[in-house]
Amino acid sequence: VNIPLLQDRLALRVSGFTGERDGYTENTYLNEDTRDDERHGGRIKLLWQASENLDLLLSSESLTTKGRLDRGQVIYGRDNITNLPAWRGRPWQDLATALGVTLPPISLGKAAENGGEYRDKVDRQVLTINWAIPNHNLQSISAYEEIDSYLLDDRDRTILDISSLTSKPTR
Repeated sequence: VNIPLLQDRLALRVSGFTGERDGYTENTYLNEDTRDDERHGGRIKLLWQASENLDLLLSSESLTTKGRLDRGQVIYGRDNITNLPAWRGRPWQDLATALGVTLPPISLGKAAENGGEYRDKVDRQVLTINWAIPNHNLQSISAYEEIDSYLLDDRDRTILDISSLTSKPTR
């Protein structure tokens, strides 16, 4: 949406989006669909044409993304080197056997592992100044961006709680 505030001097633009993707992998261990995704964001821009030779554009935007992960025992092809199913011979198979745990069979579009998740939030502000002086155009771009991310990823790709990667926001 474009909104003129002062004719030929000040204008506001507002935009946004939202989107979602349902999970497309069946995690038989968690009994739910995973690999889903939600995204939401928006942007506000304010343009001020201060004079014939000077304009300022202030932009502020935000993006939020979140979803659930699984990675482990989903096969979409074959290992190019050994021509074996992609996860055969994974190092945790022997350990699971030694611990008396039977890992589920591998099948296309299904996973059986501890779940994971991710969340990201990005906030950004940008100020652009354009100044036309005789025989030159000067432009200044100043920006500030803040990103908060969280990731929990089951690295052993089994129902065993052996190895996971966790990344937490710094603030």
